[in-house]
Amino acid sequence: MSAWNDLVGRLTRRLAVDEELRLDVARELRCHLEDSTAEFRAAGQDDKQAAASAIKALGDEKELAEQLWQANRRRIRLRGVLRWTARATLAPLAVVVVLVFLVSSAGIVMIYQSLGEIGGGKIIGWPLAGLGRLVCDPYAGIHLTEEQRFLLEGDPNAKTELERAKSISDRWPDNPIYYGNYIAYLLNQQKPIQDKPGEKPLVDEEKLAEVIAALRHGEQVDPNNAFYNLEIASLLVRASTILRDDPSTTFDAIGRDGKITPSTVDKIEILDAKRFDQSLEEFRRGLAKPLLTSYGMEMLRLRLNMLPAPFRMVQYLNRLLMAYNTLLPGLQDDRTLAKSLLAYARQLAARGQADQALQSPQDVKRLAGKLGTQSDFLIDLLVARALDNLALGYQEVLDKALGRSEAAQAARRQRMEDYEFFNRIWAGRNEHEAGIAHVGLLESIILPTLPGYKADLKPLRIAELFVAVQVGLLGLLAGLIVVAAVLGLVTVCQFIFLPKVDRPVLLFVGWQRMGKICLLAVVAPLAIYAAYSFLAAAFGSDVGLTWLNSGRLIVELTAMACLVLALMILMACSAVRQRGLELGLAVPPPLTWRKRPVMLGLTALVVLAAGAYVVAWWVGFRGIFDRRLDLLLATVIVGLMVLWGLRELIAGFWQDRTYLRFQRSLRRSLIPILAAAVIVVGIGLGGLLATGEGFAVSRMGKGLPMPDEIKNSDFRLLQERFVEQEKSPQEQVSRPGPG
Repeated sequence: MSAWNDLVGRLTRRLAVDEELRLDVARELRCHLEDSTAEFRAAGQDDKQAAASAIKALGDEKELAEQLWQANRRRIRLRGVLRWTARATLAPLAVVVVLVFLVSSAGIVMIYQSLGEIGGGKIIGWPLAGLGRLVCDPYAGIHLTEEQRFLLEGDPNAKTELERAKSISDRWPDNPIYYGNYIAYLLNQQKPIQDKPGEKPLVDEEKLAEVIAALRHGEQVDPNNAFYNLEIASLLVRASTILRDDPSTTFDAIGRDGKITPSTVDKIEILDAKRFDQSLEEFRRGLAKPLLTSYGMEMLRLRLNMLPAPFRMVQYLNRLLMAYNTLLPGLQDDRTLAKSLLAYARQLAARGQADQALQSPQDVKRLAGKLGTQSDFLIDLLVARALDNLALGYQEVLDKALGRSEAAQAARRQRMEDYEFFNRIWAGRNEHEAGIAHVGLLESIILPTLPGYKADLKPLRIAELFVAVQVGLLGLLAGLIVVAAVLGLVTVCQFIFLPKVDRPVLLFVGWQRMGKICLLAVVAPLAIYAAYSFLAAAFGSDVGLTWLNSGRLIVELTAMACLVLALMILMACSAVRQRGLELGLAVPPPLTWRKRPVMLGLTALVVLAAGAYVVAWWVGFRGIFDRRLDLLLATVIVGLMVLWGLRELIAGFWQDRTYLRFQRSLRRSLIPILAAAVIVVGIGLGGLLATGEGFAVSRMGKGLPMPDEIKNSDFRLLQERFVEQEKSPQEQVSRPGPG
C-alpha cells in the first residue's frame, strides 16, 4: 500500500546511510503491518479499517522512528566499518593476487623465450615477458650471504656483465676460476680486431695490447693452463694474416646424410711476419701445457652448488638459463688458429720444408685431443672433433702434395672412420626428432642436440603442466577482474549522474550463498577436470605438458576458464536476485535461455566444436591439428564469452523501468562477489597448484641437464674416443718415409 510505503519511508529515513539495512528494516515493518492487518481483518474490520488499525497499533511515529534508529545505530556503525574494510581490501587484494600470478607467469615466459632463443627453439612471444625481466629474482626465497651474493652477481654497482665479472676477480685476485670467468667476458665484449674472411683485418692496437696484457696476467695466475697462450696466439694470427678459400685444392667430406662432398682448404697471406712468428711461439708454449680450460663449467658448478635444490619452476629455469648463458670463449678462436696453422703448413710444403709442414696437422690434432678430453661443454667437444677431422683433411692434402700416397690414403681412411663414427652418434638425434611431439617444451630445446639423452625429465614435464594450469588460472582471475572493473566503472558513472534515490544498493548475499557459488561454480568443475586430467595422465601416452598435448590443453583450459567464469556470474546474479526479493525490491524474472536463442545457438555450436576437438584428439586424429587451429578455437571460445557478457550488460540498460534499480544494484553487488572469488580461488587453488609444481620440481633434484650433457648422451662415446687416442699415441696414423 502506498500509505504503508510513505509511513515506512518516514520511519526508516534516518537509516538511509545504510540503504541495504534500511530496506531490510522496511521489509520487516511491512511484514509486521501485513500480519497486523490480517488480524484486524479477521476480527471483522474491512480492508481500509484494518490497515488504519495496523498503522495505529504501531504507536507514535516519531517515537518508533527513534527506537528503530537507536536499535540499529550500532549495527550501522559496525556494517559501515565492514563495508569500508571490504572496499579498502577486497579489490586491492584481488588485484594483488592476479599480479602475483602475472609476475610469476611473466618471469617463466621470459626465461622460456630466452632459452628458446639460445636453443634455436620457437617460443610464442608474450609482451608481458618484459615484466619478468624487471621483477623476476632468480634467488627469491633463498638465504644468501653477502659473499655468496657477490659471487653470483658481482658488484651491485657494476653496470655491465664485464664489470661484474671483473669485480669478482678483483675481490679474489689469485683464484684462477674467477679470473677465467673475467677473461671470458673480456674476450666476448672487447673486440680489438675486426676481421672478415678474405679482407685485411682492422686492428685497434691499444685495445689489442690491453687484452693481451690481461691474458698475460692470466698466465701468471694459472701458469699450467694453455688457454691464455692459445688466445694470445689466435689474436696475433688474426692481426697478422688474411685467410682465403682456395677452391683449387679440396678434400672429401662426408655429410650426415652419407653423401661425399668436396671441402675447400684455405690459403694464408702473412701481413706481419714478426707478429705471426710470435703467434707460432705462443701456440707451441700453450700446446706443451697440461691444462686447457676457460673455467666456464667450473664457475657454473661453483655457483649452482651455492644454491639449494629449486622448489619452484622459475628457480629451476633460472638455473638452467644461468647454465646456457655461460660464456664459451675461444671456440671460434681455436678454429681460426687451427685453420691458419694448417694453411701455413701448405706454404711450408710448397717451400720444401716437409717435416715442418707435416708437423702442423699433428699439432692441431694434439690441440683437438687436449680440448676433447677436457671438455665439459658439448660445444667444446664438437669443436674438438671438427679440428681433429680438419687436421686429417689437411694431412691428406699435404701428403698428396709431397708424393706420400700411402700416408694420404691412411689419413683418408682414418678421416672416413671418424665421419662414420660421428654420424652413428648423430643418428640418435633422429630418434628424438621423431618423438619430439612427445617431449616437453623445455625438452624440445635440449633433446634435438643430444642424441641418446638418458636423463629422466618426466618431472620437468609435470612441473610445466602445473605452470600451464596456473597460467590458465591467471586467465580466469584476469577475466573476473576485468568484469568487476567494467561493472565498477558503470557503478561510478551511476553515482555521479543519478539522483540519490535512484543510485544502486550494495546487496550482501551472505556467506552461505558465497560458499555455494565457489563450491558449485569453481570447485566442482575444476575437480571434474582434475579427475579427467589424472585419468589422461594415467592411461594416455603423454605425461605432463608436451608439444603433442599442448594445443589440446590450450583449448581445454580456455573452455574451463570460460565455463567457470560463466557459472560464477550466473550463480552470483541468482544470489543477488534472491537477496533483492528478500529486501522487497522489484526484480525481473530469472534468466532463461529461451529469450536468448542466438546466444544459445552460438554457445551450443562452440561447445560441440570444443567437444569434437577433444574427442578427435583422443581417438587419434591428432595430425589434423596444429597450433593455429588450437589458438583459433580458443579465441572463438573467449570471443563468445565476451560477446555474451556485452549482450547482458547492454540489455540491462533497456530493462523495464520497474527493474532499473535492481539492475543497477545487481551490477554493483557483483563487484565484491567477484573480488572475493578472485581472492579465494587465487589463494586456494593457486596454492594447490604451486604445491604440485613444487613437488614436481623437487623430484628433479639439484642437477641440470647442461653440466652433464656429455655424460648423459651418446656424445660420451666421442669423448671416450679422444681419451683413448690421447692414451695411445702410437695408434695414430703412421707416417711412411719419403717416396
